[in-house]
Amino acid sequence: MEMVKTIKEVIEGKLIYNKSSVVDIAKKVGVSIQYVQEVINGEKNPPVEVMSKLSHYLQMNSYETDEFYKIAALQKTPKVILEDYIKKSILLEII
Repeated sequence: MEMVKTIKEVIEGKLIYNKSSVVDIAKKVGVSIQYVQEVINGEKNPPVEVMSKLSHYLQMNSYETDEFYKIAALQKTPKVILEDYIKKSILLEII
């Protein structure tokens, strides 16, 4: 089972790939540098509009964009629900 990336890994990886910075992305998306840093660090869950702008500016293809939205949704999901889901997934793989 592949480990799920974090928002931080995705954004930082795309920033490096695109030779961009947090300052660049904040200006393009229309949010503060602090807000982008909070999103990267998992302290803020951006709304769909910001996610869309981030994926566009970071030049994500459709697969990367889908994964980006899934990761964000997982970050918003309470830990107890995720733990239950993981346990059930592992059991299904065994069966």
